[in-house]
Amino acid sequence: MPLPHLKAVLFDMDGTLVDSEGAHWQAWVRVLRRHGAELDEATYRTHHAGMPTLDNAVDVQRRYALSATVDELVQAKVDETRAHIAREGYPLQPATRATLDWCHAHGLRCAVVTGASQEAIHTVLGPHGLLAHFDTLVGMDDVPRNKPFPDCYLLALDRLGLQAGEAVAFEDSQHGLAAAVAAGVPAIAIPTPISAEHDFSRATAICTDLVAATDWLTRHRTLPR
Repeated sequence: MPLPHLKAVLFDMDGTLVDSEGAHWQAWVRVLRRHGAELDEATYRTHHAGMPTLDNAVDVQRRYALSATVDELVQAKVDETRAHIAREGYPLQPATRATLDWCHAHGLRCAVVTGASQEAIHTVLGPHGLLAHFDTLVGMDDVPRNKPFPDCYLLALDRLGLQAGEAVAFEDSQHGLAAAVAAGVPAIAIPTPISAEHDFSRATAICTDLVAATDWLTRHRTLPR
């Protein structure tokens, strides 16, 4: 899909800007062990990587026939995540800062479009000093339906005043990719080890990392001067 008038890059957060999926898996492992259930990495990769906490809570409650309510599971996961961030935070992906600098150097606006909450966006990205790099931050609190529905991407486009073909999404999971594609936004998939087996057949391109993604845009798109 050609993008002759590319004006913005819409970034997923977990797995794309920050290296957090492994920590999210381990948080769910700790939550489920309290209820006598084990979540192996293969199951997490297939069913949970890139999915919002609420959707994962619904799934694990059903999958493991847990007596805990969905709300209790969500709160337990949120508590685990807060504790992890307080202890050590999530490291940035190796080229996150360079990628944001590249976008600004080419006149491209930037947005965060994530299935996480606004609290999580600020807690995760704030300590890295990255919040000011983005024109808008769209989280689960801002939309009626979370990824894989398109609502978050549609809202980001509306806030930026752009058409779908004027933006590109960077996503690391099948579920995030589905949200972007449903909104009409072309998406570059950047799989992580956790999401490597996801179906990225609807991606405009599949790249190994953020550097490869910006290289791909340089080769294939007409960028603002």
